[in-house]
Amino acid sequence: MSKPPFINMPCELVSCVTSDGIRLHGAWHSSRKNGPLTGLTLITIHGVGGNFYSSYLFRSCTATMLAQGASVLWTNNRGHDGLVNTPVGRRREQGAAYEYVSDCRLDIDAWQKWLKAHATSPKHVLWGHSLGAIKALYKTAHDPAVETVGVIANSPVLLSRRQFSSSPRAAEYQADLEKASRYVSEQRGHDLLHIRNPTPIWISAESYLDKYGPDEKYDFLNFIEPTRCPILFTYGEVELSDDPHDLKNQIAERVADGRSIEFCTIPRANHFYTQGIEDLQQKMEHWLVKHLASGGLHELQ
Repeated sequence: MSKPPFINMPCELVSCVTSDGIRLHGAWHSSRKNGPLTGLTLITIHGVGGNFYSSYLFRSCTATMLAQGASVLWTNNRGHDGLVNTPVGRRREQGAAYEYVSDCRLDIDAWQKWLKAHATSPKHVLWGHSLGAIKALYKTAHDPAVETVGVIANSPVLLSRRQFSSSPRAAEYQADLEKASRYVSEQRGHDLLHIRNPTPIWISAESYLDKYGPDEKYDFLNFIEPTRCPILFTYGEVELSDDPHDLKNQIAERVADGRSIEFCTIPRANHFYTQGIEDLQQKMEHWLVKHLASGGLHELQ
């Protein structure tokens, strides 16, 4: 099937407000096609420092989804961009530098309510990339909803102290962890520090400990079993070429009998799918039509 170009996709700029007062922005792509995915919406969830408008992955795959009848809601969450000032909410500073991952429940909930109020059908798939994939799984595991009929998890990273401590850069991780812990103990948890592992970024000490600290709060492997809807995991062949943790088998070990969970490796692709995007489009389209086509939308039991 030929892939429609991802340029010239009409959309409506939209926004929502979370229950704790954070205004988030996004773009609503309403499909004008009748197809096997008519009545379904994909809600995008970006990764660390991303946003709703700059993702090559989301932008490239959206046209394919629209052509099959699905609508797509591109969304910001409070971890968008690096550092953002906002006049409302619990803290003035927002962005990846200050977010707590668990707050994704509030962000996604606000977008789910927006969809229910504005779309013809509230049925949706949470479609996340990197940390956004973890957030999608975290949300469905903690707040199951009948309207959430699937999760597409593109390259969720393993947020686990066990992983960081056994990596070749374990010494860097331990040094960053000790520095962040010291800042918090000195009542400087809101101060920024530049960390090196697992990825170079400016981040507050509190947010660093929340995401990458010793408590293992966001190991996505623990969210698979509580998530009752179908899940598609995808990873790039390049990023899996050096995977000492064998994520494919770790995911398989957590799949109960009868669960609809698939794992797909995309040839030539890296973490951001700058190569192999056509293969990813085809896999996502096939999986959605197979599991969630019109008349076959799965509801939680």
